[in-house]
Amino acid sequence: MIVKVLTNVIHPELQLQNETVSYCRKMLHAGADLRKKIRTLNDWMVLREKHLERIRSVFPPILFERKRPLNTRAVSKYEFYDCRVENVIFESLPGWEVNGTVYLPKKPGVYPGCMSYRPQLQGVPKLSTLS
Repeated sequence: MIVKVLTNVIHPELQLQNETVSYCRKMLHAGADLRKKIRTLNDWMVLREKHLERIRSVFPPILFERKRPLNTRAVSKYEFYDCRVENVIFESLPGWEVNGTVYLPKKPGVYPGCMSYRPQLQGVPKLSTLS
């Protein structure tokens, strides 16, 4: 276990942010190094399985079961020149509703999928506003 001692030089919140960003960068570089070693489909499958095992080890199995309906419903729809936008709600877990926005292009083609997560927390200061 690594223990970091807080200093009085910067706010603890900013020190935590700096430590978190530093750790994430380190892990991103380590992942890039692993991916550079992939030469065959089998190499990829081995690395993929290691990642999946790690993810499955920290979450309950229900998160990976897809034998249940998502119970989706559109809340609102908006038509634009090149796409339709639908605000939807779905059950990520039984009884746990998640909202999302789906952009549906009007023209056929291959389009990238995007996901954005922006929690709305009441009373929690943003790290960017701390000085």
